[in-house]
Amino acid sequence: MKKFLISLFLLFFAIVSMADEMPMLLSELDKAIKERPLYIKKRLEYLERLNKMLDNSETNEQRYHILGELYSGYSSFNADSSSHVARAIYEVAQRIQNEDYQINALMNMAEISGVAGMFKESLDLMKKVNRERLPDYLRPYYYHVYRTVYGNMADYTVSVAQKGQYNRLTDSYRDSILLVNNQESVTYQIVKADRYNVHGQCKEAIAMLEDYTNKHKMEVHDEAILYYTLSNSYSLIGDKENQKRCLLLSAIADMKSGVREYASLRELAVLLYQEGDLDRAYSYLKLCMEDAAMCNARLRIIETLKIFPVINEAYHLEKARRQHKLQIMFICICILSFILLGGVYYMYYQMKRLAVARRQVIDANRKLQDLNNDLCLSNAKLKELNHALSENTYLKEIYIGRYLLAELI
Repeated sequence: MKKFLISLFLLFFAIVSMADEMPMLLSELDKAIKERPLYIKKRLEYLERLNKMLDNSETNEQRYHILGELYSGYSSFNADSSSHVARAIYEVAQRIQNEDYQINALMNMAEISGVAGMFKESLDLMKKVNRERLPDYLRPYYYHVYRTVYGNMADYTVSVAQKGQYNRLTDSYRDSILLVNNQESVTYQIVKADRYNVHGQCKEAIAMLEDYTNKHKMEVHDEAILYYTLSNSYSLIGDKENQKRCLLLSAIADMKSGVREYASLRELAVLLYQEGDLDRAYSYLKLCMEDAAMCNARLRIIETLKIFPVINEAYHLEKARRQHKLQIMFICICILSFILLGGVYYMYYQMKRLAVARRQVIDANRKLQDLNNDLCLSNAKLKELNHALSENTYLKEIYIGRYLLAELI
């Protein structure tokens, strides 16, 4: 019983903490989006420096390494530029006549073709890579490209049979990636978690990634990918709150990375749309569409176009509803204003009448006072007359008494 109560308390505490965390993360994401031009500017400045270094390079070896950094810089930022740089890497690798460099360049071109949705071209390029002559340090990248291409093909194919075949190939190359990567690397953790998710072992993926985030400091872009993978794990077990939290953390990292090709913000927009937060859902999805177009990431454009019309329509319907509500409120305010003005005028009229009546009462009181004063004067005179009459009567009585006395004598 005691353990149950402790568990219940911890669960309650976690729910309360998460409820406080969500608004803070949303605010942080809005801030990151607002400051996004600064992150884009930093990336562009970095790419400009690399291009200047490329112009000043003296050897093909230097050009090859600078172009490699340029390819990484343009990756997830501009697909056309990445493709152009990948071809330039291959040309330089041919001039150097270094087979490893040529293999790496071929895989660069295959990777960017896969991102652009050109799966056949990507696989054709990968077939040119001789697996037997592949150096160990390029094997993780080799398996990564195949896994990404077949994974995208499985997502976008309409044939159930082909989807199953592509998923099996994706599984195979995912397992190969795990064999050639360090178990402590973030790549290994993400790929293994992805494998857990595919095979329904979502709780194992969550435990592993949550533990890794608590113990390791990651690059911002790696953090974005890891939290996106973790959000998928929570989604598969139906934990919407933690899915939302991880999508927020992933989207914040994406914005700070200054990339234009991402998935977390789009999925977060869908989640917010389902919760009724149409303003954020619309603005986030609009940004996703703009970035996908700027990056020319065709797969991201297709993914966004699938849901944009629904959210766009809901947003504009809600906007129209709000405008209609505002119009009704404006009309009500106008009516109330007229009623208020009428009330004010009526009160003014009544106060004016009251003032007139008050003046009349004051005048009547003044007249009454004057009459009262006159009455007092009249009373005083009457008293004097009465007094004088009393004296005359007394005198008359004396004279009559004397007269009668004289007659008797």
